[in-house]
Amino acid sequence: MDVLESLAPERSPDRGKRPSNRVTTICRAIQTAIAEQRLMPGTRLSEDQLGGIFGASRTLVRAALQSLARDGVVVLTRNKGAAVARPTVEDARALFEARRIIEAATVSRAALRVTAADIATLEALVKRGRDALDTQDRGRAIRMSGEFHLAIARMAKQPVLHEFLSELVARSSLVIALYGHSAHSECGDAEHAGLIDILRNRDPALATATMIRHLDHIEADLDLVQQPPEARPLSDILRASSGAD
Repeated sequence: MDVLESLAPERSPDRGKRPSNRVTTICRAIQTAIAEQRLMPGTRLSEDQLGGIFGASRTLVRAALQSLARDGVVVLTRNKGAAVARPTVEDARALFEARRIIEAATVSRAALRVTAADIATLEALVKRGRDALDTQDRGRAIRMSGEFHLAIARMAKQPVLHEFLSELVARSSLVIALYGHSAHSECGDAEHAGLIDILRNRDPALATATMIRHLDHIEADLDLVQQPPEARPLSDILRASSGAD
């Protein structure tokens, strides 16, 4: 199955939906595929193919891609179209610096507001991440890790910070796809479990320090020495394999 075809909804697209809702549906499907690393950095996003998958006009598909471009997960290039973004080393470092600033604030506020239901939500996300790893579903495990961080941001009752973090978490999936090389890069659940205990004890100072250290560990495990090479065109690969001039 083509990687873009995996974005198709399980049910037939609802052509009666309002245009804004259909744009949101397309955006969420692409965001989920990026978070689960089914859509890798540099993947071309054909408007025609996406339109066929979602039963949407090129106008709606283009609106979705423009929205994703504003979030930094898609790049639009004149005469080339859309592609999943390929963050540079500098992008990766700046992203984690921003995450440390935002998540220090969200986890501190969450520690003062956390409820028993919130703790149960976080524990469920950790379990889903472990289950995904047990079944070798690395992409889903990565998405659950991102959802864990976003859940803490929601508990902080700061919708603006949550919105900013949503964008950063999506872009983090691209960074990890390019530069990650171990389980730590995928945001290990052991450290998440430790954060849950600290939140349960309502210790904002310790929660802040632990979150920053946690993000430091993820960044430190990335191979940010050099920019990975650009993907070679398929035609070049096949020509080299065949020995053709």
